[in-house]
Amino acid sequence: MNEQHRLSEIVTGQPLSLVKGLRRQSEFPEIHRFQQALRVAADYVNEHPAYDHFAAALLVPQLTHLGSKLPVLSTVRGVAERIEALWKGPGPGSDAVVYELVVAAACAERGRNIEFMKPTSDKSPDLRCHDPYPLVIECKRKRVLSDYEIAEEAVMNRLFRILDDGARSKGLCGRFTLDLAVEAETVPIGDVVASLLRQRFAAHPERSITYAWGSVSYQELPRRLILPGQTRAYSPNMLSFAFGWNSDLPNWDGLICRVECAGAAWIDEVEQPVALLWSNKSQQAVKKRSWSPIDAFGEATSQIPPGEFGIIYVAYQEGTREHIADLRTESFRDRVREWSHPGSIRIPIAFLTRLYPRALDHGTPDLIENGVRFCSELDGAPLLFEDFPTTVFSHPREE
Repeated sequence: MNEQHRLSEIVTGQPLSLVKGLRRQSEFPEIHRFQQALRVAADYVNEHPAYDHFAAALLVPQLTHLGSKLPVLSTVRGVAERIEALWKGPGPGSDAVVYELVVAAACAERGRNIEFMKPTSDKSPDLRCHDPYPLVIECKRKRVLSDYEIAEEAVMNRLFRILDDGARSKGLCGRFTLDLAVEAETVPIGDVVASLLRQRFAAHPERSITYAWGSVSYQELPRRLILPGQTRAYSPNMLSFAFGWNSDLPNWDGLICRVECAGAAWIDEVEQPVALLWSNKSQQAVKKRSWSPIDAFGEATSQIPPGEFGIIYVAYQEGTREHIADLRTESFRDRVREWSHPGSIRIPIAFLTRLYPRALDHGTPDLIENGVRFCSELDGAPLLFEDFPTTVFSHPREE
């Protein structure tokens, strides 16, 4: 079995890079996404040393929940073809198919008589519901990282590699922090790295010094850092103790770090810890990072055929700073209130599924779901909320 689904940084010594609390390689694997889910889940059960706890935070609870819903899904017409799409379809779409399946399962558990619709070249919603009223259901799942977030992480990754080389050549170990006041693509990397390295000479390195492009600070760490106990390399426990990174609710946009662990998956100390914690607080960056899933909502409305009533489920994965997360929800709420669609369709209610996957302690996967309900002011039917689930990954009694 290849190692493409595992935490390669343990063996290669390459820096670990997290953006929005996510490891990019875990979210865009070289292998098929569903194959990755199965292998990561097996690694978790078997306690494999290089198990990818960043991927597992979502994939293990998601796969477990889907497996638990197979009995109820077996009663839904057309489900076999949709399940096959998990591995026969494009890899990146696997999570979207899971969302369609768990929405179907949650609706069936509510007593709805539903069936999967066969995709066509015309407008084709995911599900047909026959009661309590004839209508269709369309599900959309937003891609986890935007192109902007990926590009921003790439710039910070290049910056860290230069910073890491400079720090190690000078015998520095510690936590460098960077608050940007400009967009990442305009950052003068050489000037930023020089300022970060020079920060050690300040009277109080831990206090920020401001430049035209942002501010920097530095906290020195011992060359050999003893951890409170044994834990996985790059586990939430290690990242929190060594670098102050909160995996549950990040206070920064991203973390890039590297430690010497001699290829050991379980460690009780780290050597030569170097990390960069970064945030971008420029107005343009905050606006672009706080994208709302309104485009997914728009795509869903276009799938409702003329003359139909439709219900929309939109899902996205959260993990940003609290301020950015709040802006995202507010932006979606404000824009959906002003949303218009063809008069030939009706969308009485809609649901927003916010997912918060977390790796806890030594890397234990945990998934929190938050559901938000929306009712149309023109043709809304609030009583429909009693017939359709608000949350689809949680047990019904948890709504």
